[in-house]
Amino acid sequence: MARQMAALCPQGVARIIEGHRHMVNLTAPEAVNALMREWLAVPAA
Repeated sequence: MARQMAALCPQGVARIIEGHRHMVNLTAPEAVNALMREWLAVPAA
């Protein structure tokens, strides 16, 4: 579902953190934060 939602958005991106599901920000905060920093570093089109 995440990939489908990302595909509908301009410049949408879906990143899957293996072994985690809903509330991944609570179960894997370091991984989520790393992906967010990576995403925020990409210049806006």
